Amino acid sequence: MSEQYLDGAQRVGQSNAGFKTRMKTQRSHINSIRLSKMSLIHNIPFGENIDMGSAMEQTAVSANQPAIEGRRFFNRLPSELQQLQATWMQTGWFYNPGGGVFKGEAVVIDPTTQWKSVRLLFRAIDIAERYLTLEDQEKMLRNLTQMERRHSDFLEEFVPLSRLQRPARVTYEPVENELNRPDFLIECQGVQPLAIEVKNRTSDQADFFKQLEANGYQEELTVPPNPKNLFNYIEKKFPNCPFEVRAQGAWITMGVAHDENELRKFFDSLEANILHFAILSTGENQAFILARSSDIERFVMNYFNLIPNPQAVRNSRNL
Repeated sequence: MSEQYLDGAQRVGQSNAGFKTRMKTQRSHINSIRLSKMSLIHNIPFGENIDMGSAMEQTAVSANQPAIEGRRFFNRLPSELQQLQATWMQTGWFYNPGGGVFKGEAVVIDPTTQWKSVRLLFRAIDIAERYLTLEDQEKMLRNLTQMERRHSDFLEEFVPLSRLQRPARVTYEPVENELNRPDFLIECQGVQPLAIEVKNRTSDQADFFKQLEANGYQEELTVPPNPKNLFNYIEKKFPNCPFEVRAQGAWITMGVAHDENELRKFFDSLEANILHFAILSTGENQAFILARSSDIERFVMNYFNLIPNPQAVRNSRNL
């Protein structure tokens, strides 16, 4: 496979503004976020519906690419997605993988809803074409037909590749470790291979705010999020392997902030030669890193061009 390049890598996805900020906006997260009916930037009426092909074309233009590129991406989509409509929701075009069409004046746009960003879909296909073999691209496109929650997880899977800072060979879902396999095996010249498993844990947000609602929005009555939930089904994706031979870790998109001490305690309990690091993503290029050593932490930060964000977690002393 020839080396492929990713230009202007940008992190996309949901940001985690921290536990205290979310407490201030708790009811809006549970009920709805009421948005303006008119986008002042794009002058598109809020709630306007268009076909998916046109939405992909407009998304391409907003990404400084020709509209024909968006149409080409659309033509590669499975028919189940081609038949959907997209709805303008102030920040861009969104679609419902289940086939629903937005008709109201208010909508929830957060990681727990069924509405998915056309921009994320466009970016995933763009990244796949830049890095994956044709065979892996076809596998990726087939995975798009897994609607509902798995579809959302799929869009998040390609975010780490957008952060790569050097040419790379990437294998999608490499066959190894019997039936378990990480999402990507990344090979860059001059460093050891890196295997990474990507998890979307934003559904934790919905569970957390359901607890808040049930407890009358009293934080002290709400069970703190369990770090174990972040790492479910990750460790079994990797064989026992020293970091010097192959770096192995997870990229986890968080839904709610966790206690730093509990996170470190749980991470330390995992097998050190299986999971070398964990990137807890909080949006854009910021993340909280768990690593077996400071050298591994620096390696990961440089590899994905990340900025430490200590506010992504809570310190129990400040609760």
